[in-house]
Amino acid sequence: MSPLSQPSAMSWEAFKALVRERAQHWRVFGLPGRWQVLQELKELQRLQEALGADARPASDRFPILYLATLDDGWGHGLDVIEAAARAVGVRTVRLGLLCSAEHILDACRRRPPDVLGLTILHAETEPIVSAVVQGLTSGVTVLAEGPVFGIPTLRHAPA
Repeated sequence: MSPLSQPSAMSWEAFKALVRERAQHWRVFGLPGRWQVLQELKELQRLQEALGADARPASDRFPILYLATLDDGWGHGLDVIEAAARAVGVRTVRLGLLCSAEHILDACRRRPPDVLGLTILHAETEPIVSAVVQGLTSGVTVLAEGPVFGIPTLRHAPA
């Protein structure tokens, strides 16, 4: 992605179109390596921040995303998810690596997020994911992803 010469002249709608264009490019041609993805997301975040407060929606209009791993001590997936969320203005809170269900649920009870993102490496973690989902207040969307799923799994806390 080439940087735009005058990001301050860009509108919010133009920025959203640029994000959609990048996402479509990745869908069609596949994701580049992790470092390239992080660089492209960093550039999107720079453009988003350069828009200025007057051009962007108020930060409280964006969802709050909590991020945690259950069985991953590296958190490379969280790095990419967090960078993508921040690039488009989502407020993020990283709960940590190798988190217990209790740690995640305590944080979610104190201040419920709009979305809880979990990275999962092993199928044996499914009972912990279920315990987290069952323990959440209604209205929290859980996005669990990782190689064990093949594709992201979207769940909603029970009503």
